[in-house]
Amino acid sequence: MLLILRIYFFNGIQLDPLLKGQYPNLLWNKLRLFRPRVQPGDMKLISSHLDFLGVNCYTSARAYHKWYVPFFHAWMTGSRIPDAEFTKDGIKYTSMGWEIYPECIYNVLMRIKKYYGNPLVYITENGAAFEDIVENGAVHDIKRIDFLRKHVDMVYKAIQENANVKGYFVWSLLDNFEWAVGFSKRFGIVYVDYNTQNRIIKDSGFWYRDLIQNQKI
Repeated sequence: MLLILRIYFFNGIQLDPLLKGQYPNLLWNKLRLFRPRVQPGDMKLISSHLDFLGVNCYTSARAYHKWYVPFFHAWMTGSRIPDAEFTKDGIKYTSMGWEIYPECIYNVLMRIKKYYGNPLVYITENGAAFEDIVENGAVHDIKRIDFLRKHVDMVYKAIQENANVKGYFVWSLLDNFEWAVGFSKRFGIVYVDYNTQNRIIKDSGFWYRDLIQNQKI
């Protein structure tokens, strides 16, 4: 039940109206007093043709029982943002506190294929924040390269299994302002010195260039 609620809460609450013209029944029943007001014709309009479905994927999330949480009696992992990347119980986490789990992008693509009619998909965001250090004018972000390589491999696996994926975009080109954490976390494949505005292409930027030039996917 927790797994089903997590899937519906994070994905189904958006994808079901867009691609099926309805909210997930289980989630709809749980919401009760918090249901959005649906007017006649709303769902037909919401589920009109999409040119493509954009998927942002960074990590997995796990649901666990919390009896005191209203309605769902469950909570999700990933709400705490740490000061630095870390490893716990053999599992590696980015500096956002997000578990590194490349299979998540494959799983979501195959779920879209299986349950939503295999619409045209672009991976609009996929990447990771790490503690980048400038050394002699270079940034050797080996962990980010490993992250991106494994996720791209999972996208390619999904394509081989007929997932309708048209394109893939890394988040992000440049280090930038990241919502609530500001400039403290770096996702870019190009390093930005915020004091001088100088840019340094990270090793991951060169790796991504070579991947595109060699047309490996």
